[in-house]
Amino acid sequence: MTQDLCLHLLVSAAGALPWEWDIGTNTFRWAAPTEWLFGNDKRDSTPLAELVCREDRDRFLDAVRVAHERASSFQIELALDLGSGMGLNCLVRGFSTPDAHGSSSLSGVLIDLGKRTNSLTPRVQKAVDHRQTLLDALPEAAWLKDTRGTVLAVNQAFRKRYNVEDAAIVGHTEFEFFPRERAQRMRNEDSEVIATRMPMTYESALDLDGRECWIEIVKSPVFSDTGALLGTQSTLRDISLRKISERQLQESERRFRMLAEMSTDWYWEQNTDFVFTSVSQRINSQIDARAVIGKRRWELSTEGLSKDEWAAHRATLNARLPFQNFEYVSIQADGKKRIVVTSGKPVFDDNGQFAGYRGVGSDITKRKAMELSLRRALRRSEVLLETTPTATALVRDYCFVHCNPAMDRLFGDEPGALIGRKTDVLYPAVEDWLAAEDSIREAIANNQTFSEQLEFVRCNGERFWAVVAARRLEAGSPDVLYTFTDVTAQQNIMRALIRAKEMADTASESKSGFLATMSHE
Repeated sequence: MTQDLCLHLLVSAAGALPWEWDIGTNTFRWAAPTEWLFGNDKRDSTPLAELVCREDRDRFLDAVRVAHERASSFQIELALDLGSGMGLNCLVRGFSTPDAHGSSSLSGVLIDLGKRTNSLTPRVQKAVDHRQTLLDALPEAAWLKDTRGTVLAVNQAFRKRYNVEDAAIVGHTEFEFFPRERAQRMRNEDSEVIATRMPMTYESALDLDGRECWIEIVKSPVFSDTGALLGTQSTLRDISLRKISERQLQESERRFRMLAEMSTDWYWEQNTDFVFTSVSQRINSQIDARAVIGKRRWELSTEGLSKDEWAAHRATLNARLPFQNFEYVSIQADGKKRIVVTSGKPVFDDNGQFAGYRGVGSDITKRKAMELSLRRALRRSEVLLETTPTATALVRDYCFVHCNPAMDRLFGDEPGALIGRKTDVLYPAVEDWLAAEDSIREAIANNQTFSEQLEFVRCNGERFWAVVAARRLEAGSPDVLYTFTDVTAQQNIMRALIRAKEMADTASESKSGFLATMSHE
C-alpha cells in the first residue's frame, strides 16, 4: 500500500485534515488531499483562514496570533464557509513549532465534528445502550450527547415532542439545527457541565406559535462504569404553568402590598427643617411614634439603610419632592426592632412657600414576616407538586381545582384541561364513577384514607388500571386530595400469568385424556 493511499484512508476514516502554516512567509499548505473533507471542490491552495466564516474569523486569527507569540498551542471550534450556502462545523487544533532560526510556523489538524463521531467504541456503545433504556423510562424529553456535542441518543418523549426519528437527530450537533448564536450558547452550557462535572439547570422562554412557552433544561455529566466522562444527559420539561403561577403570586403580592400600605398606623407632620412636629398614633401600635417629636428621620435610632440611601432620601426632601414606601428598621427604646414604611408629600402655604412635609407611616413587621412565610410555603408546595412523579389532584365538590403535571400526563390531557371538570371524566362509565365516589365518601366520613385499584380512561379513550387514594385535605375542609398510580403494566403481567396457567391446565388435561385412551387400547 502506497504512502499516499495510507494517508488517503487515514484522513477519510478519521474526518481529519492536517495543515501547516509558515508564519514568516505567510505560506499555508494542506498536508493531505482535501477532497476527503471538502468533496470534489478542490481547495489544495486555499488557506484555512479564508475558509473560516466571518463570525469566527477574528477568534481564529487571535488564537493563531497568541500561539505564535507564546510558542503555545490552541484548540477552537468554528464553522467553515464552503460556498453555495454550505457550511462545516469543525474543531481546529494547532501548535507552534520554532525552527533553528528563531522563527516559527504552525502545524495542526482540522477535524470535521460530524465525521469524527460516526462510530462509537464498544465501551461507549454499551453505555449508550444502557442509557437509552433509562432515557425511555423518563416522562420528559431527554437526550444524550458525547463530550464533543454530538447527539448519541434521544428518548421516546423527545421523539414525540419534536415529531422526529432517531436518524434525523442522532449523530448531529446543535449547530445543524439552531442559529449559530443559540447553538453556541447550548454548547457553552454543555462545556460548563463537562468542566465542573456538576449538574446545571437552565431556563429559557420560547415563542411557540405566538404563545410564550417556558422550558427548564437540566444537564448532568454522564460517566462510564470506570468513571470516565462520556458526555452529558439533558432533560427538558415545560414549566409554563409554574411561571404563570409565579406571576400570579407576584401580582397577588403586589395587590396585597397595596392594600396593606393603604391601612396606615399613624399620621405625621414635619416643619421646614424636616423635624417631626406632630404624630398621631394608633393605640395598638407597637412603635412609640411620639418619641420622634423634635427629631429628624435620620436622627432616629434606625438600621437597614446605607449612608447613600439616607443621602438619597435627604436629597428628595431638599428637592421638595414627594416620596413613597420609604422603608427602614426602627429600633425602639426597649431594643425591639420594627420594620417601618412611610410616605410623604411636601406642603406649601397660600403663598407657595414650602411649609414642611405631611405623611403616613405603617408598622409592616408582621406583614413582612407573613410575606416571607407565604413565599416559603408556596414555594415548598409548588416544588413538591411540580416535581413529584405521582399524579396528584385537588378535588372540591367532585370537581378538579388543581392538577399537577404528572396528573395531566397520566390522563393524557393538556396542562390545566381537567381544572373545573367533574371527576366522572376519569371513569369508563357513570356507574363506575358513582360506585367509587360512594366508597370514597364513606371512607372520608370515617376520617380514613380510601385506597383501591380501579380502571380509568384517558382522554383518548384508552383504558388503564391505577391505584387511587383519596383523603380530606384537613378536618372541615371541602377539599379532597387524590393520588393516582398507574399499575397497568402489573395488571397485564398478572393477566398473562393467568392465561399461561389456564393453557398449562388445558394441556395437562389433554395429556391425561390421551394417556387414558391409550391405556384402554
